Amino acid sequence: MTDWDWPVLIKKQLKTISPTTELNQNYIYAYADPTMMVSIAYGKLAVLAMNHMIVIFDHHQLVLLEIRLDGSLSGEVALIPYSDIKETKLKKKWSHDKLIIALKGELNPLVLKINHKPNVETKLGMTWQMDHLDYLKNTNWNNLIKKTD
Repeated sequence: MTDWDWPVLIKKQLKTISPTTELNQNYIYAYADPTMMVSIAYGKLAVLAMNHMIVIFDHHQLVLLEIRLDGSLSGEVALIPYSDIKETKLKKKWSHDKLIIALKGELNPLVLKINHKPNVETKLGMTWQMDHLDYLKNTNWNNLIKKTD
């Protein structure tokens, strides 16, 4: 299916879990390596045992919405207040960026991979990925990242 109206689907899910979260160009598709996710599947991050997600960079928190293998939203959600974030780093790679988020009280960081070359996103009807990525880079990831390398 490639006709999904992602903004509508995302807003519908946000309505119940985080009704004050603003949605504009502040969300992207990201993925995490399963091995890394398994290593942090305890404590605050247990809900993050997911691989593919929509990441929303709100003004006061990160919102992570899990995507199933068929491309639909699963209903699994993680809310990470910016006050729980100790440090963020952005590492630029050839085909993707790595957003590394160290959380207070957690040993292992959350590592999100974000494609900056069209890939699976276009297959899932996420033609907005590149525009949103440009927006987030121009706003230092909606001011989450204070300094980029």
